Amino acid sequence: MPIENALPRLVRACDERLLTTGVDEIIRFDGPAQGTSRVAVRTTTIQGVTIEPGQVVMTALAAANRDPEEFPRPHELVLDRNPNRHLAFGWGAHACVGAVFGRLAIRELVRCLLRAPRPLRPAGTPVRRRTATVRSMELLPVAFGGENR
Repeated sequence: MPIENALPRLVRACDERLLTTGVDEIIRFDGPAQGTSRVAVRTTTIQGVTIEPGQVVMTALAAANRDPEEFPRPHELVLDRNPNRHLAFGWGAHACVGAVFGRLAIRELVRCLLRAPRPLRPAGTPVRRRTATVRSMELLPVAFGGENR
């Protein structure tokens, strides 16, 4: 399912369980964190590659979130995907401290859109910010109902 069809499906479903799994799936599918780096503190080997202390290791979280061994149909938006062990907010000790708030904010945004008197629709071409590790929108023009603003 294309991401632009996700919100209407969530809105039509009005189902708390689908809202919860759907928000996590949207975050996995098009998450804010694309990658991060860490500095090795001890020698370790990953899949035959030795990493020495002091070397920088780049992790591609976005690529991990599209791993077909972890996510069947990884390039599809599956709103009821379960389990969904995505890395969009990192993992473990290095997880984003705002992850719980981020999920809550997105769920509440969808709930508010459910109560809107007219549906939200695109009103122009979205423009992404050009950054190496964080995805976000520079411009996301929208309108309610049939009005262009």
